[in-house]
Amino acid sequence: MDLEEAGPDRNRLHDLVKLKWDEAQVSGSSDPRTVTDEQIAQGGPYSVKQIQEHLLAEEDDRYVVEKGDDGTLSVLSVQ
Repeated sequence: MDLEEAGPDRNRLHDLVKLKWDEAQVSGSSDPRTVTDEQIAQGGPYSVKQIQEHLLAEEDDRYVVEKGDDGTLSVLSVQ
């Protein structure tokens, strides 16, 4: 079984989402900044589709996600 058949590693995906989330936050700001699925995908080896699947699968447990009119997912918070 090759890596694509096995699917992406859930923990690595979470680490990537968390990293991009942390990078987007401005120190000292009380308002969290959102991160899109495209921004997350640009930071690692995963496709936008894989990122979207991960965000939706982990929604309510790890993330608060909002779907835009264009189909883009935005991460509103990471828990």
